[in-house]
Amino acid sequence: AIQTLQSMATDEPDNAEVRFHLGLLLLWTRDAQDAAAQMRQLEAAEPPPPYRQLGRVFEACLTSSASCNALVNGSR
Repeated sequence: AIQTLQSMATDEPDNAEVRFHLGLLLLWTRDAQDAAAQMRQLEAAEPPPPYRQLGRVFEACLTSSASCNALVNGSR
């Protein structure tokens, strides 16, 4: 499944749904660094809601627990 989504992300780099699901799958396989990278790329592509918000939250939480807590508590 990872290879399929990676191939799709290469073919359609601005496809928010593919990037988001690839990031989730990488997170589930405990590859937090690559999962965060997918979420950053998702945000950079300026996707439509809800992917924009979800990508921001996942990337912040994967990158820094302080950033994650700030989002959860509404401080960001």
